[in-house]
Amino acid sequence: MALKARPAEFDWRSRLSIGAQVFLAAVLALAATLLVTWLAERPALRWRKDLTAAQENTLDPATQRVLLEMPGEVQVDLFFSAPEPPFHVVGREVQGRTARLLRLAVDQSGGRLTVEDHDLSDRTKLSARTQSRRQELGIMAIEPGGLVVVSSGGRRQILRLRGDLADLDPGNVDQRQGPVTPARVASFRGEEALLGAILKVSEDRQPVVVFTAGHGEIDLDAPGERGGLALKRELATQGFAIASWDGSRGDSLPPCDVVVVLGAAQRFTEGEFSELARFVEGGGRALVALAASGVGGEHGAESLLARFGIQVRERGIVCAPVPSVTGGLQTGIPECAVAVVGIDGMPAKNPITDSLRTAGRRVYLWFSRALDRSPAPPAARVLELLRSAPESWLELPVAAGEESYDFEPDSASERGRFTLAMQSAFPPLRDVAPRASAHEAARPEARVLALGSVDALANQLFANNRDFAVNAFDWLASREYRVRVDSRDREARRLDLSRPEPIGRVHSVAVLLLPGLCLLAGFVTWWRRRRV
Repeated sequence: MALKARPAEFDWRSRLSIGAQVFLAAVLALAATLLVTWLAERPALRWRKDLTAAQENTLDPATQRVLLEMPGEVQVDLFFSAPEPPFHVVGREVQGRTARLLRLAVDQSGGRLTVEDHDLSDRTKLSARTQSRRQELGIMAIEPGGLVVVSSGGRRQILRLRGDLADLDPGNVDQRQGPVTPARVASFRGEEALLGAILKVSEDRQPVVVFTAGHGEIDLDAPGERGGLALKRELATQGFAIASWDGSRGDSLPPCDVVVVLGAAQRFTEGEFSELARFVEGGGRALVALAASGVGGEHGAESLLARFGIQVRERGIVCAPVPSVTGGLQTGIPECAVAVVGIDGMPAKNPITDSLRTAGRRVYLWFSRALDRSPAPPAARVLELLRSAPESWLELPVAAGEESYDFEPDSASERGRFTLAMQSAFPPLRDVAPRASAHEAARPEARVLALGSVDALANQLFANNRDFAVNAFDWLASREYRVRVDSRDREARRLDLSRPEPIGRVHSVAVLLLPGLCLLAGFVTWWRRRRV
C-alpha cells in the first residue's frame, strides 16, 4: 500500500506572500469603500428616488435653486426646547420635521449650508459653544418650543415654532366646550419659512434707512427706556444700513430706501417738508411714528401723513381699562394709556401682521394717537393696520393747552375702537425717486406707514414689538420674502367613530367582502382539484 506524500511545510516566503495579499486586499477594500462614499456625496453623481406619498424627502424646485445659487455660506442654529402645553406632542413633531428638512437642505446645498443643533435640555448646564452662539446672535431669551436662527455675514433671521414654522391648533381639552380633541399641526410651513430667511440673510443689496434728526426725534444711540438703541441694533442685524439727515442745515436728503420720522416734536422747515413729500411721491417709502403731543401746523409730521390719506386726531390719546387685582377693570391710572393689540385688532392677509396673527402675538403702544382716513392720492390703498380694544376711549387733556391726563372716561368721551396704525400705498405721482439699493424685483410704488405711538419702537417696548417692527421695515423696503412653497402636509387618515358611514364601510369590507373572497377562493381551489 502506497503512502500519501506529506505536504510541504510553508516557508517564510509563502507566509509573507499570503500576508501581503491579505494586506493588499484590505487596503483595496478600504479604498473602494472610501471611493464609493465620496461618490455618494457628489450631488451630480447621486440618483435619488423619493418613494413617500407626500414627497416629504424632496425639496421644492425654488428651494433647490436658492440653495445652489447662494452667494455665501449660511449657518442655521437650532435652539429647540420643550414646547408648552398643550403642544407637547405636536411641537415635537414640528421640531422633528424641521430637523429632517434641514438635513435635506444641507445635503443639497453643496456645502453652503451648515446646521448646528444646540442642546437646551438642561438650561443650567449649557455648553460654552451654545452660550457663545447665543451672544453672537443676540438671543437673550428662548421661548417654549425654541427658535431656528438663520445667519450669514452678520445678518440673522429668527424663525419661531408657532407662526413661522407651523400653525398649531390647540384643540379642546374642556368637555364643557364640546368634544375633546387633541392639539394638531394645522399647517407646516417650514420650507417656505427657511427659504425666506435664507433669501433675506444672503441677499446682496443692503437697504438704506435714513432717520430724520434735529426736530426732537428719539435718539437712536440712547440706551434708556425712551431711546432707540434696540431698534438701531435690530435693523443692523437685519441687514439695513442706517444713516441720519438733518435738513435744517441745508443738506439734501441722501439716496435711500426708507425715511423714518421717529417722534418729531417740532415742525420741519419748508425745504425739509418739500423734500420728504417729493421723496414719497416719487415712489419712496416712509415710516412716521408720532409723538404723544401733537406738533400741528403746515409742516408737521401730521400734515405729511395727511397728504397720503392718513389723518391724525389733533388732540387726545387712546386709553382702555386695565384688569385689576380684584378681577375687574380699573381706570384712573397711567397704565390705561398702554394699548394692547391682539389678533382681533390686526387685519388678516397683511404682510406686516399675518405672522403675528398666526403666532398669537401682541403689539403694545404707549400714549398712542388715533388715526383716521383722509383724501388720498389717486389709486391709493389706505388700510388699517392696528386697532384698539372695543372698550377704548379717546382721552383728552384735563386742561386746554396742557398735556396732562386723568385717565378717566366721562360722559362726553368718544368710545369704541380706534385706529392706531395705518398704511398707504399708491403709484408714484412723479418721477421715481433715487433709491440706494433699487433692484428689478421692487415694484415702483410709494408706501407710507403711520404709527400712532413712537414709544412702540422705543427701548422700553421693543422686546415685545420686535417682530412687528421688523415686518414693518421689511414691507417698506420690499423685502416680503414669504415665498410660496406647495404644502406637503400628510393627509389625516383617521377613522371618525362618531359617524355611521365609515363604520358601515369598515363592517362591509371586514365582515362581508374579505370573508366572501376567501370563501370564493376556497371553492375555486376545491373545484379545480376535483377535476384533476
